[in-house]
Amino acid sequence: MKFFKIIFGIIMSTVCFYLAARHIDFLALKESFNRINICWMLFSSVGVFISQWIRSIRWARLLKPIHPVTNLKSFQIYAVGNMANLIIPLRGGDILRVWMMARHLSENKSPILATLVTERLIDLIFFGFLLGISLLLYPLPQWITMSGIMLVVGSVSLGALLVFLKVKVISLNALWKILGIILSVRTIIRLQGIVAGFLEGVAPLSNAREYVIFLIETILMWVGQGVFIYLLFYSFGFTETYHLGVNAALLLLALTTVAITLPSSPGHVGTLHLMCVISLEICGLPTTEAFSYAVVFHALFNVILIILGIYGFMGERGNVNFRLKTLP
Repeated sequence: MKFFKIIFGIIMSTVCFYLAARHIDFLALKESFNRINICWMLFSSVGVFISQWIRSIRWARLLKPIHPVTNLKSFQIYAVGNMANLIIPLRGGDILRVWMMARHLSENKSPILATLVTERLIDLIFFGFLLGISLLLYPLPQWITMSGIMLVVGSVSLGALLVFLKVKVISLNALWKILGIILSVRTIIRLQGIVAGFLEGVAPLSNAREYVIFLIETILMWVGQGVFIYLLFYSFGFTETYHLGVNAALLLLALTTVAITLPSSPGHVGTLHLMCVISLEICGLPTTEAFSYAVVFHALFNVILIILGIYGFMGERGNVNFRLKTLP
């Protein structure tokens, strides 16, 4: 299974990277790199640090109804998981952080996994909001529009299903009866326990204030990532040369979210490059300029994740055994 995941990731990266780079002019690419303003590039990285910190605080808020956890501990585990995503295909780092948090809290993995799913669903719904704004600003390719609509509809549907199961509007009794024909009673009982544990993680926040704070954290998280994208325009001089502004940053934020959020290749290689190039070409940039931005975006973003991941690892190494072979 691991072998097929690796092969899938390599194929995904190769195809997407080829599509992103097939029309570039290497001489012009070198010139574009030479024009980079390092100060603006470093300044833009602050947005990523802020975004990642707020993401971890938001995760701690989702975990609160299950088991309270400090913001620092949430950040350390979140950072290690993100760093692992750069190596493990199909966002395996997310599974690692579920495992680490379960070990830290001495809790079942299922409810913690549910907080991760909730986190992703909310992000994809916000992605739909950004995509809607982008559709008003730019003529997006139909395949991007349809893919975005499918993601949002799927996210809302799955979210509604989880809520209905949680409040017992929908029952799984019929499903258990069907599965009982082909599975043993012991297996059915085990599956029921996993589902019950998962639904335990789909827990409401304690009061209205918590929901307001959660919404603010989500908005600030997206703003931080948008600031990174926008300030990086200044590093390349795109704000003057191509008059890129907030609208372009919103489009890039929406499309790169797909590359970062969805399971794909390790380190978002190829997928992130392709989405960057598509976004910036829509904004009127030549392919080579768009690709140079994609390379720096990808490298800087991943370097920051590695720095934060190392910090998280140093904070966790005394408490958690990082032998991946023990992961389920």
